[in-house]
Amino acid sequence: MPCRSCLFNGLPPSVSRAAAGLICLTVLGSLLGAGARSADDASVREVVRQSVEAERAGKVADAIELVLKDYSAHAVSYIVNVRLGWLYYQSAKYPEAEQYYQAAIGLAPKSIEARQGLRLALLADARYSEAETAARKVLELDANSFSGNLRLAIALRQQNKFPQAAEILQQLLIAYPSNLAVSDEFKELRKANAAAAYAIPAAEFFDAQASSAWQKSLDAETKGNYADAVKALQEAFKLRQKSYLFNSRLGWLTYAKGDYHGSEAYYARAIKASPQSIEAKLGYLAPLAALEQHSQIATIAGQVVRVDKENYYGNLWLAFALRKEHKPKLAEPILDRLLGAFPTDTAVLNELGQVRAAQDDKVAARELFTQVLTLDPGDTVATAQLKQLQAP
Repeated sequence: MPCRSCLFNGLPPSVSRAAAGLICLTVLGSLLGAGARSADDASVREVVRQSVEAERAGKVADAIELVLKDYSAHAVSYIVNVRLGWLYYQSAKYPEAEQYYQAAIGLAPKSIEARQGLRLALLADARYSEAETAARKVLELDANSFSGNLRLAIALRQQNKFPQAAEILQQLLIAYPSNLAVSDEFKELRKANAAAAYAIPAAEFFDAQASSAWQKSLDAETKGNYADAVKALQEAFKLRQKSYLFNSRLGWLTYAKGDYHGSEAYYARAIKASPQSIEAKLGYLAPLAALEQHSQIATIAGQVVRVDKENYYGNLWLAFALRKEHKPKLAEPILDRLLGAFPTDTAVLNELGQVRAAQDDKVAARELFTQVLTLDPGDTVATAQLKQLQAP
């Protein structure tokens, strides 16, 4: 199945996310308030740019030093604090990471991303009770947050609160039936409390034929051979044509090998097999985007958002579809809300930049794309969009 970062591969590069190891660091002060910015945005931008370059060169200590050098001038900058939180977390200096993430939360109380960073630092530092509290704070902002619920389950397991952890994981499996992270956490839960009769993730119900086919498919996918990954499942699939797991996996694999109509059909069957699945709906959006079926994207993304109001991908897909349908004014408030929760997310900023450009607000669009390039100099979408805006 596609990982979370793969779910947008069907969209133009405007919605591809930054590499997992890089926390994107830009924010609109108008959304977060004046306290979220330092007095000199240009100065902050330069500090962040230099720090990102040092981190990418593998010099995390230098990246930290570059930010700390002028920290007193930028102490009220959300961007600077969340970046220091990330860099200290990368350095396994968890108390320091907590300090800066807490500062970032103080500057942007509705930021989910800063709370996610704090929660990771607390878990890594084995401070499970505090990690539980931090995870519950995320869920106050987004009750259905996949990451928030999964990390809460981990924190609960580590405190031997097994029944509560199992209940959360069972609910996650309804929305994300084939998610490996949830399955892996179920395994950890059963190791910690083997006597408990917890629900077994659906993938473990496979018979020998299905298990063998599934493993061969995974091996082929690992080598980048999507055609063989599909072929490995075909015999087992003949007996399981209504299987959610087989249809959702084949939906992903056929999409990855460029068969968008085939992918669309598999995902439609997966949704029919498990109507409550969010992951199948999100996967379905990728082939729809490749086929430029924007109206249908808006419909499916709207279904996701109705069930999970704050769902990151559901909202971003919905905004994308509305822009493509020439409805940028309807997309704008969706992106504004997303940016409040994820103030440093380049995918949101790139999409918002294109929404601004679609409304002929070239100044705001240039600012957004420039901020993206400060943090990710190789971002091809921001580069192309800026070039287009500067064209006569």
